[in-house]
Amino acid sequence: MGRDGFEHLLMLQCAPTFAGMKAASLVCFRRCDFDDLDGMVASCQRLFTPAGIVTLKLYEDSCRTMLYFYRPALLKRVLKRPGAVDLLRGEGYPTLGGIDSLLRHLMRRLSEHGDFPHEIGLFLGYPPPDVKCFIENHGH
Repeated sequence: MGRDGFEHLLMLQCAPTFAGMKAASLVCFRRCDFDDLDGMVASCQRLFTPAGIVTLKLYEDSCRTMLYFYRPALLKRVLKRPGAVDLLRGEGYPTLGGIDSLLRHLMRRLSEHGDFPHEIGLFLGYPPPDVKCFIENHGH
């Protein structure tokens, strides 16, 4: 899969974020499917930063890369919704340090566990009651 496949996946997964309708999107790429994934990520950063969209590698290992695209102002609002701060605090997040510290903590959790911590739903805009229920029911 080349640049066209990369762009196709981005559009499928991230269109609402790119259009400003959603705070954030997450896309997972298998590294072996792309010759120059790092170059394509760098292109995204150059393209999207002026549009107010941050591109962040949330997780990377030898097989996959998780890219997170977010609009800081929208994400800040999403993470301040009633219940979100309490939920993040309960999962050990530093709730006084702003978005950057929350994302660093999420990145650390991803690297420690290698899978999705359930609270990632908050970072993707899911309602706190839904995320809380998902956590309480261990993903079921």
